[in-house]
Amino acid sequence: LNEMQELAAQPVPKDGAAVHAGFNSYVDAVLRSGVVDENSKLRGLFKRVSEEPDAYLVLTGHSLGGAAATLLGERLASLGMPKEKFVVITFGAPAIGNSAFAEQYGNKIKLLRISNTADPVPGSLQTFFGGYKQFGEPVKYSLSNKISNLQHAMAMYFDYSISEYYKERDKEISMGRLEPVADRKITQKPVVAVWVNTSDSLKKLAYVTDIKRFVLDEYRKMLPSYIIMERNLPKDAYTKQDLLKLSRDAGAEYMLVCGIEGNQAPKEGYWYLTLEQVLVDKNGRMLALGSFGRKVSPAVGNIQAAGENLWQAREALCEQLPFIVTQHEAHLGY
Repeated sequence: LNEMQELAAQPVPKDGAAVHAGFNSYVDAVLRSGVVDENSKLRGLFKRVSEEPDAYLVLTGHSLGGAAATLLGERLASLGMPKEKFVVITFGAPAIGNSAFAEQYGNKIKLLRISNTADPVPGSLQTFFGGYKQFGEPVKYSLSNKISNLQHAMAMYFDYSISEYYKERDKEISMGRLEPVADRKITQKPVVAVWVNTSDSLKKLAYVTDIKRFVLDEYRKMLPSYIIMERNLPKDAYTKQDLLKLSRDAGAEYMLVCGIEGNQAPKEGYWYLTLEQVLVDKNGRMLALGSFGRKVSPAVGNIQAAGENLWQAREALCEQLPFIVTQHEAHLGY
């Protein structure tokens, strides 16, 4: 690291590789604070990744964080971490260096560089100062004009990324390379029947991604044993159908009913995304009832809001069901 800093202090040779000085100083601080020891040897998490055969690292960031993640990846490669041990994924990040740097160092890391058609930040340094060049594998989201005023927000990238994930997953399933997500999973833990209802307003305003699908996936992660029941409750469900009996007949010991809705006040640019949750045991005794809401833009930020609502909903379930899963092991697929 000392050698890196000495090189950075020297004048840049003509046509030599160089990076933005601010990004370089920022990453120097990161390296010294948590990546290397006083002998410039990897420590902590980074040492574990470099030494354990099954360990793998994902460096990611948005905007400045993405630039820092990219340069940190290059530094890790220079410090000896194999390229195959980590990947860098950035969202709306500017270029970090000049053309010579991109050509000399660009292929030393695996970089997935995500941007969108309306975000000015990824091209900002090239536009204002010139000489900067992006590298890595580009992925560009096509941003609707309806949300062009939020073209750089991380919440927008989150929504689009979840949507792209579902498209890719469905593609893999259709080609027989992935199994469909099961609507039924039975273990030794009590079975929970899950009912999810969404309002028509979600289809009109939250058009970027499928909130209901996201919520169902999250409930699958929480519950060791579950049965996903009818996904769309009709408007007269509570008067025309006995949901508890249907849940009991399916073999469930508990029934979980979730309603998701977005309400926008007249002439307001924001709406409230709400998640209502009811937990009932097989005898019809109500164990938990809660309503969780977040203020959000109609077009973007819905996945973040839904996730925050689900955190609260999970806490409420944990108070009644001790078997709720709160920690998940990451599994890397090849």
